[in-house]
Amino acid sequence: MKQPTFILAAGFVLGIAVASWLPLLLLIPFGLISLVMRAPALAVGLGLGAARLVSVPLEPPVDDLSVLAGNRMEVRGTVVSFPEQRDGYQQFVVRGAAAETRGKALVRADPFLEIAPGDRVLVSGRIKLPEPVDDFDYRSFLAKDGIHSIVPYAHVGVTGHERTVKRVFWSLRRAWVGQLQRRFPEPTAGFLLGILIGERSHLSDKLVEAFRRTSTTHILALSGFNVSIIVAAIVAVLGRRPPALIAALGFILCFVLLVGPGASIVRAALMGGFLLVGQLLGRPQLATYAVVVTAAAMLAVNPHALRYDLGFDLSFLATLGILWLEPGISGRLPWLPTSIRGIVSATIAASIPAVPVIAASFGTVSLVSPVANLLVVPMIPWLMLGGFIGTMLSLVPGPFALLPVLVTVWSAELLLAAVIGLSDMPLAAVSVGHAKGPVALGLTVLTALLAFRLRRTARA
Repeated sequence: MKQPTFILAAGFVLGIAVASWLPLLLLIPFGLISLVMRAPALAVGLGLGAARLVSVPLEPPVDDLSVLAGNRMEVRGTVVSFPEQRDGYQQFVVRGAAAETRGKALVRADPFLEIAPGDRVLVSGRIKLPEPVDDFDYRSFLAKDGIHSIVPYAHVGVTGHERTVKRVFWSLRRAWVGQLQRRFPEPTAGFLLGILIGERSHLSDKLVEAFRRTSTTHILALSGFNVSIIVAAIVAVLGRRPPALIAALGFILCFVLLVGPGASIVRAALMGGFLLVGQLLGRPQLATYAVVVTAAAMLAVNPHALRYDLGFDLSFLATLGILWLEPGISGRLPWLPTSIRGIVSATIAASIPAVPVIAASFGTVSLVSPVANLLVVPMIPWLMLGGFIGTMLSLVPGPFALLPVLVTVWSAELLLAAVIGLSDMPLAAVSVGHAKGPVALGLTVLTALLAFRLRRTARA
């Protein structure tokens, strides 16, 4: 891959970042600096990125369903997303039309309703506009995906169905999730669903809050973070040999099959795949180019994902963290066995870039985060593997099939107890409130300085 392409892609991502959070006038000094550095491709990328963001407004079109907000309507359409179970209801996205308007709406209905992607439905209810949740811009979060309205307490009637790829994947996922829930007791089953497919509806409020206070929520997000950690762990244990390639590709394939071919899943699989190429070939620079160019391509399709999609940020940063920082961290841990050192160093490398993002997203800074991540994240590959194998062996009779289940349950309960214990410590999490912007900026500077030092260590 030619370097100008990489520089252009990096500039494109940076241009979207500047236009997302800062005044557009700041593009001028950024562009001038690029020209002084004799990097015209970077300046062009900055301009293209900002222009792309501005060209995709978050406001709905004039004929969108949201213009009917406040009215009880019947929307006829098709389910285009996987249903998500929440506290007391399930929600899914319907693309449909009503009264000469059309668009996508987030429908919230009876949690026991049998619904699947591809179902043709008649949705009856009052259309509402999304409202902010605390200080979270929920309207923009939905708008980035073209969703501008919500139909809560909806009555949904299924009138038919279409055979879609998502419907096939949904059937596989539902069967697998049911088998896992029968195989593992709570809270282990709920935790495994969180780290495997990003499903958090079965976690208690206490556990969700504990993960937030320890800044380990990223392991429950549907992103490439866990995929990157798994790939790094497989390479650390098996080395740069064909078995590692086969095992890692097998995991990525199973991940896509279980979770579904959504945009976030494809993104996670691509990031994990690029990391695998870089690790196996010993060419992190090539993998870095591929990750940045792919991120630019994804942002060209959905430029608002950089600001409003935490999963995108975690996938991107975790993969780059492992590619850039893992060698420097590994070099500082010579006293650990090679396989363990690889997992621990990958864990730290993936977690470091996520710290400012988590502070900006949740408005808290966890003082126990370093300890919590060192305890929790290295366990994730083994727990994911145990959950997968334990579920797959559920049809095999005999005590041998119970062994991975027992080990996984014991390990998960120990991990959850540690997370809860750390979250209960005084000052485990400090709320920064309205100062989360400056705090995140400060953490970004510290993270950049630490990354620079680690890179110098790796090159020495």
